[in-house]
Amino acid sequence: MTECPYFTRVKPERGYPIKGYCQADPERPLRVPSIRELQELCTSGRHAHCPLYRAREHQEGFAPEQAGRRNPPIPGTS
Repeated sequence: MTECPYFTRVKPERGYPIKGYCQADPERPLRVPSIRELQELCTSGRHAHCPLYRAREHQEGFAPEQAGRRNPPIPGTS
């Protein structure tokens, strides 16, 4: 399965059970998807059905393969 190019996996830390974050929303540079979104869109190969992915995909001058490069890396998310 192919993960969404805007989804970045992170190593879960104790107290923060986050699997990853989304960078597709231009108004919020960092967004944590819900468990349902994570399972049904971000990691299932069905990310083309995500409204944020579709909106970003149609943004002029921005290609999905550039995801994760626009924003600086977040410490501890290698």
